[in-house]
Amino acid sequence: MRRLITRQAFRERLGGCGRTAFWKMEKNDPRFPRPVKVGDGLERFAEDEVDAFIEGLLAQRDAGRAA
Repeated sequence: MRRLITRQAFRERLGGCGRTAFWKMEKNDPRFPRPVKVGDGLERFAEDEVDAFIEGLLAQRDAGRAA
């Protein structure tokens, strides 16, 4: 079963990313995981999609070092 995490937990996985920086990433990066609505005004993120997004950021960083 897939696990869902809160927006705060996602931000913590990004190293304590601020709310504004998180919002900008969410709005501007097409790779950013889409939230899942779990109730009236409640959104969560699929943990495996969050992990894949972070891995993609690391891969992009590492590709820049190799160039």
